[in-house]
Amino acid sequence: SGSYCVESRLGDLVAWRVVAGVETAYLALIAILLLRRVPSEDEMMKQAFGRQWDAWADRVPYKLVPFVY
Repeated sequence: SGSYCVESRLGDLVAWRVVAGVETAYLALIAILLLRRVPSEDEMMKQAFGRQWDAWADRVPYKLVPFVY
């Protein structure tokens, strides 16, 4: 017993593979854009809040995903 895509043989269809590839590329693009934005967001918050931001950033070790990054 496998996943729905395996059992229904959707993975055998070229259109399904194209859709899956496009979705994967889109999600990768979103991840890259988010990771590139983090430093500018951090700098913006530092300018807006100064020492308060530094104190908060020191207490919170993760920038985007808790326990990961």
